[in-house]
Amino acid sequence: MTEYMYLKSDKPMVTGAIGDRGLHVAKISWYRTEASMESFYFETTTVGKSATYEVDSYAYKLPEANSKKVNGKEKKAVSILYDYIVAHFAENAARFLNITFVLNGYENGSMKKIRRIQIGQLRKEDLYYSEATVLEIVR
Repeated sequence: MTEYMYLKSDKPMVTGAIGDRGLHVAKISWYRTEASMESFYFETTTVGKSATYEVDSYAYKLPEANSKKVNGKEKKAVSILYDYIVAHFAENAARFLNITFVLNGYENGSMKKIRRIQIGQLRKEDLYYSEATVLEIVR
């Protein structure tokens, strides 16, 4: 099964490739190294009259919670996700952003842990993957 993360906010979120450092010509892309490839590709999961906005992406590039050793690709992914969240709050006057970490197919299952943190207290380590966990980030 694949690790996913679902992000939900009261303001629209940026979609598409996040962290892509490749060279793109027409429909062909070149990457100097694997680390140059996108860390996340956010797609809209809910559209309509809802008062919230949702995007999702694979989360397999994030380190596992409580990891003592984090490789370069994982550090890049965490940094990019952190910057994405901070920018979302700064640029959109968002009141909240929730991240749900789950295995594909279990997004509607029960969560074993819910953590709440203010954006000013958010650390990169808070964004490590933790199965069936919701991270509520508030202004």
